[in-house]
Formats: sequence, structure tokens, C-alpha cells
Amino acid sequence: MLKHIFRRNKSHTHPLLRGRCVRRAQFLIAMSVLTNATITAAAAAQTPVMFSAALPRGAHAVGFHREWILDSTRGWAFADSVPAAQRHQGRPLRLDVWYPAGSAASCRPATLRDYLFPTPPDRFFASSNRWLVRADSGSYANFASGMHIPLDSMLALRSMSCMDAAPAGGSYPLIVYSGGWYNRSPDNVGLGEYLASYGFVVVEVPLLGAGLWTHDFSYSTEALDTQERDMEAALRAVSSHGWVDRTHVAVMGYSGGGIIALLTGLRNPNVRGVIGLDPSYMGNPDLIFGAPYFGLDRSKAPLLTLRSGNAAFANRVRSAVIDSLRHIDRYTADVGNGSHGDFGDDVLIELAARLQRPAEPRSTAEGIAAYRAMANAIRLFANATLKGNAVAIDSMLASDTSLRWIRQRRQ
Repeated sequence: MLKHIFRRNKSHTHPLLRGRCVRRAQFLIAMSVLTNATITAAAAAQTPVMFSAALPRGAHAVGFHREWILDSTRGWAFADSVPAAQRHQGRPLRLDVWYPAGSAASCRPATLRDYLFPTPPDRFFASSNRWLVRADSGSYANFASGMHIPLDSMLALRSMSCMDAAPAGGSYPLIVYSGGWYNRSPDNVGLGEYLASYGFVVVEVPLLGAGLWTHDFSYSTEALDTQERDMEAALRAVSSHGWVDRTHVAVMGYSGGGIIALLTGLRNPNVRGVIGLDPSYMGNPDLIFGAPYFGLDRSKAPLLTLRSGNAAFANRVRSAVIDSLRHIDRYTADVGNGSHGDFGDDVLIELAARLQRPAEPRSTAEGIAAYRAMANAIRLFANATLKGNAVAIDSMLASDTSLRWIRQRRQ
């Protein structure tokens, strides 16, 4: 049973895991806890806008809020650290939610600092959130240090989301997203905001796995199942809102999160589309084939797989997992010269902070072009699978010559 608390408040070292997701594991070993200082509205207004130069914006204003939910079917490893009356509530989860907003008239733009430092509603949720903040703080600190930019300046970068804005009227399709394996959370702010501006609700489910405190980052059966169940808990919770269309749902994952998205889609027949962003299921077929609920007859939702086209990261070997899913339509593309890290927020920060030295083995312009092509392909795929747009797939396949497509029709 899921209890929902809604608050609006101010290893495997496969080539596909190189880049941000492996660096995250290194960040966790040498964490740096940041000072949760506030910045004034005037200061925020003077900082660069993080995403406006990178992605075209849709017709909707974008809202962002956090939701705190309890999955009472599971326990929490650190329940003993909270008052006795709270210890058996369940597993405390934090959800990051972007959605079409009704108006941006009184918008308070979310900064990276807002994304990094949420305010838990009580001590029980604080007991889980502290692990996420501790890891994410280390990630941002290491990224800023490696790029030779002041950390405070990076955290002051603004997004186009309006904090706690009222949702727009109507109901919108839902995309549930799992980030990179032990990557920072959220790790794809730009994509969440972009899709929300085009009429989708996006919820990111941070990876609250035991690796945060054990430093074991392997793909164990238990670790995968934990994140899949967190994804399903998020789907149930967010679907309860009147502004979410619970009958039109897709799942999406980046890097190791791609495994989670695919497995979640396989065991949830109401999922209408699965999206993998340079996903690790291409190089770890045993994790998919060995899943107890894997079966060709269970595969119904079309699969979009977007891969790095950069020579340092590309894996152009045919995927046994994708080939095996012959009862669904599969669309696979190498994305320009984008690196593995360009499927997350790093390149957007790189652009907004005007870094002199690119974070990856490509130019900043190449990274932005890859991110833009990725976001556009996801939007068109979601238009087809979640909004019934009959020509969106053809538009996706023809939209950008930097995407090198392989199309496999269902048999």
C-alpha cells in the first residue's frame, strides 16, 4: 500500500557506463557536503538562464515541485534513526516532478541550488533524503572543480521551471524516468522541463539504493528490483493527480536507468512506450534475459534506444536484447557526436557556465546538438505512443540527419 504525502515547499564497468555514471561512484567515495545557503531573487534574476539557449520551448509554462511518498509494503534501512512512532511507516521516497503549469506570471525560477537542496516534510523523510543530498553535493562539487568554475556560480544557474506553480488545466501523459546508475538526482533537469513544456508530466525517481551507504554499485538482482519498485510506486502516486492521464504512460531511463526502464516496461502492461538513453541494457543482456518476468510475449510497448555516436563511447555492436524483442517496434539511433554524458545535464551546465574547456571529448556545440536531437526524438516518440500522433514516428526518423537510425518492425 502506498501512502502519498504531497508537499509544496521552498561492478560493472561496461563501456556504456563510462562518463558520468562511473564518475558518480567516485564522487560517493570522496563526498563534499555543501552549505545550503540561500540566494536572493535579485541575484537569481542576474544569473544566466540554464536551458533557454539549448532547447526550443513548447507552448506550456513549466512547473516543478517535489512529492514525498511512503511505500508501506517495504521497510527502511535507517528506521531506527527516527522516533519510534514513525519507524514502521514504510520506505520514504522523494519524487521530482515537472508538469505543464497554468501560468508563469508569478514565476520563481528554480535554480540548481533548489534542485540540490529540497526541504523534507519531516524527520522520517529527512533520514532518506540526507543520503541523496550527500551524494549529489559531492557530484556537483567535483564537477565544478573539474571544470574550474566557482561552485556557487554553478548552483545559481536558473532553469525555466517555476517552483510550485499551479498545474495547467486538463490531464497530460506521464513519463516516469530513472537516471543514471548512482548518478546525481535529478540528472536530467533540461529534458524534464523540455517535455513538460510540450504537454507531458515527467517524474524522476532518485536511486535510493544501498550503494549510497555501502559503496557497492553493482547491478545486483536486489538493487535492480529496489529501483523498479520505486518506479512503480512513483507511477501509482503521481497517477492519482487529476492533471495526470494515467492511461497514457511511458518509462524512460539513462545509462543504468535504461535497464530499469526496460524491466519496468516489461512487467507493467499499461506502459505504452519505453525509452533508453545510451542505456546499459545493450551491453548487459543477462540482466534482462535473467529477469523472472522477461518473456517475448510480455513485450508490447515500442522501444526507442538513443545511443552515443562519439567514437570514445559508441557501442555499435548489435544488441541481443533489442534483437530479441521481435514482437514490438524498435527504433535505435546513434546521436551525432554526443558522448555518454551528453544524455544528461552536464552539457547544459557547460554551455550556461560558458566553460572554456569542454567536459567531454567533443566541442560544446557538438554536445548541445546531440542533446537537442535526443530531446526532439523523445518528444516525437512520446507524441506517437502517448498522444496518438499518426505521423510523429515518420517525423522522428526524418527530423535530424545526425541521427543514424536502425528500424526493426515487430514480427
